[in-house]
Amino acid sequence: MSKKRTTPTLTPLATGLAGGVISAATLAKLVDKKVLTLDEARTILESAMKTLEPLAHSKAGGQALRMIGGMLLAKFSKR
Repeated sequence: MSKKRTTPTLTPLATGLAGGVISAATLAKLVDKKVLTLDEARTILESAMKTLEPLAHSKAGGQALRMIGGMLLAKFSKR
């Protein structure tokens, strides 16, 4: 690992990326192990999108919505 410290402006971005990647991987694993159904995973993602709706017009909110929408279309699409 690098010994460089993160700057205050990179910390929130890194935290968001780490949390998002961990959450997406966990959701995928739960579906793969049949702990959650595909419909339940989609419901979770759709709920997250509804939570983000008030931020849809902000740059970060819009990007987050597009990322979750991409997950719904790709990994968690109805098969």
